[in-house]
Amino acid sequence: MKGLLTHWNIGNVQLLEHRKNIKKFIFEGSTFFLKERKGTSSWERTEEYRITQYLIRNGINVETPLLNISGEPYVKGDGNFYSLYASLEGNPLQVCKEACCGQFIRIGEYLSRFHLALGKCPFEQSTRVWDVFNYSKSWLSEAAPELSMWAAEVYGEISTYELIYKQLPLQLVHSDVHVRNFLWRKDGSIGLVDFERIRLAPRIGDLAYIITSLLRNSNSPMDFHHLHSQMKELIRGYTYNQGLSDEESVLLPHLVILFLLQYTLYYSQLGFVKASIFHKNSVEYLISDKEYLEALTVH
Repeated sequence: MKGLLTHWNIGNVQLLEHRKNIKKFIFEGSTFFLKERKGTSSWERTEEYRITQYLIRNGINVETPLLNISGEPYVKGDGNFYSLYASLEGNPLQVCKEACCGQFIRIGEYLSRFHLALGKCPFEQSTRVWDVFNYSKSWLSEAAPELSMWAAEVYGEISTYELIYKQLPLQLVHSDVHVRNFLWRKDGSIGLVDFERIRLAPRIGDLAYIITSLLRNSNSPMDFHHLHSQMKELIRGYTYNQGLSDEESVLLPHLVILFLLQYTLYYSQLGFVKASIFHKNSVEYLISDKEYLEALTVH
């Protein structure tokens, strides 16, 4: 790490945390994150800087990479890319059984402003498209035998909505807006981190992803009813200035189930049986109680 940090004129540091591809440390009283980026390119890392700087100029509080002494937002080492970030103020959002202080209304409002800003941000045709249906379909061929037929049936039902997804307008999206990527400050303002995989997609993908993230914080699908008020607040905040189209409202529940299906197959492949069973049970619960998610977009 020390050799990499010299590219930002950073010397001796105090390491606070080292997990997976992220190192958190203190240098001269300030906190930083050094993040390793795999399976990416110099163009994508430069795009991250350009897009996050655009968002900041438009009043959206986001994490942005720091330029190194060569004026680049990354360095390359061991075949991977590394970017350095100053810590944003705030703590990861905590999900409780009861809605708290209108947090999720504020998250929804933030995500709406975020999407409105990104919708006006120019993008290159080479930007990767977040094709959630084809990505999910690719997992089917790798499904464990005990899940193969079930997963194919679930996907077969959801895939009837693929045309709606592909007809919606494309824009830049975050594509990884899980709950812990939102930072909550004491004054109620919000920040968003981890722009490793900026994609082109309909904005409804991000909204479905954070709802999926909320559900995944449960211990059991039987606890989902506790989260309904938070999700309603999220939608209420998101649609305060700009509502969802009829197509987006129809698509939202099916995208949530699609993401949960992906997680089912992902954890099964890793051998995490308990996690895979939880996500499978979540899919089955939401299929059996269609009104649970459909009610989110009913005024």
